[in-house]
Amino acid sequence: MPNLRSERDVETKIVAPLFSRILGYDDEQMNWAVPVQMHLGREKKTKEADLVICHSGENLIVVEAKKPTEPVIGATGQTDSYAFALQCPFSFITNGREYLLRGYYHANRRVDLLSGTIDKLNSESFERLARIIGASEVVASSAERPETLNAPDREKIRDYRRFFKGLHNTIRDGDKLDPAAAFDELGKMLLLSAADEALRASNSEHEPLTKGMVEKAIGTSTKKASRIINVHFDEVVPTAFPLLAEKKSDIELSPGTVADLLEKLQPFSVRSEDVDLKGRAFEEFLPSQLRGKGLGQYFTPRPLVEFMCDLAEVSLSDTLLDFACGSGGFLINAYERMREEVELIPAGTLQRLGETRESLIEDVKSKQIFGIDAEPRAARTARMNMLLWGDGRCVMRGNALASQDLTGKPYPISPYKKSDNNSGCSLILANPPFGAPTGAEA
Repeated sequence: MPNLRSERDVETKIVAPLFSRILGYDDEQMNWAVPVQMHLGREKKTKEADLVICHSGENLIVVEAKKPTEPVIGATGQTDSYAFALQCPFSFITNGREYLLRGYYHANRRVDLLSGTIDKLNSESFERLARIIGASEVVASSAERPETLNAPDREKIRDYRRFFKGLHNTIRDGDKLDPAAAFDELGKMLLLSAADEALRASNSEHEPLTKGMVEKAIGTSTKKASRIINVHFDEVVPTAFPLLAEKKSDIELSPGTVADLLEKLQPFSVRSEDVDLKGRAFEEFLPSQLRGKGLGQYFTPRPLVEFMCDLAEVSLSDTLLDFACGSGGFLINAYERMREEVELIPAGTLQRLGETRESLIEDVKSKQIFGIDAEPRAARTARMNMLLWGDGRCVMRGNALASQDLTGKPYPISPYKKSDNNSGCSLILANPPFGAPTGAEA
């Protein structure tokens, strides 16, 4: 790679050869230093886009070069403004070390289509980029229409919320627990149900715990019934969700209440196509006691979570960490935004990228969103919350100031190292307990 010291170096040594030699544009299609009329409040100002790629008089790609020391993500706001003003369907930002390709769709929706590091300037390294904005492909790819995003079914969300509340009431009425303790036990029962469902899906011979099994054991003794319940719980949860399992945590409900809950949960499916609706319903259901002093801490209100995610411009190219995740509000909102971006990408663009919606969403779940919390009930709540959105692997219990969680496993997201492209994160969204003391292990 050439030695890069300035923005001009990035333009001449990276951008120019990339777009001419590798992506196939001729000099007539590459317009340098293009004036852009910007409206800043009541003022009109003329800015300058580094490069605009055109075809048949139509603007297709606005290109922004930055100094090698400037992060690509810091240039998105300015580049978006250029793209909107010039009506470009794509933008490309690079600092010579990394790049970001964005697509623009209806209602000013932005989607990060592709990002990566720049190690070599050859066709092989930019094969996927060329499939979208190469000279022979860009006209067709820019004409591809985004998918239509359907509004959430509020009636279904209300139904699921009532369902969760009914389960919560069954626990409170049956065992007379306070709201926070009842919610804690509800989380365990939902996890048990989800684990049985997951194991049954992978092995048709798996036998889930049922109301009949518990009632039969009750006929012998309640002590035996409690033992059967917790033996099953301790077996299936670590098997189905090894990353969610902690040290032993029994279901502390009477067998009769467990039997009633199993009956109500029998038709409920965590894995069904309504997973996002269940996630919304569960988040809305969270008892007010858990948002105040019920867990010994305060949780960030959803309007503030949404404002912060807007301000941070959470996008599909982000790797996000919340080191004091509480019930998972930032994680859920970020996941929801990333998933919407995936669902917006045109089918043809996905095919050009060699991806499916499912593979991109799986990457978001396993590689791009991470939460840590030291408080056990908060960590369980966040895990259950995320599980109902489709995944709970991203939440760990531990001291975020340490290098490993409370089970001794290293955190999957490591401190940033310039030499390691897979280290660190691009975004931290957190509302930590400022002033709280930490133990010696930190």
